[in-house]
Amino acid sequence: MNTFMLLVGAVTTFGVATGELAEVVPWTVFKTTFNKTYCSDALETAARAAFDANVAFIQQHNAEEDAGLHGYRCGVNQASARSCVFDICT
Repeated sequence: MNTFMLLVGAVTTFGVATGELAEVVPWTVFKTTFNKTYCSDALETAARAAFDANVAFIQQHNAEEDAGLHGYRCGVNQASARSCVFDICT
């Protein structure tokens, strides 16, 4: 439920020259675009897992939207590597 709530507001922030939206981007592009760094390998691994899960949700949701089940699309944004649990580096 929390992942859904997080992603409902996930407006696509990546665009391409043609004006089409790139709704899903690779992890490396995500990290570079949003200047993401992690203070440990364990935190990066957890963030990557959350990102992969959120991308899977985005792809499923958008496929359902294509089928007429939803009235909006989801996409990757700066919060796409978060889950309902946030770790803070000290």
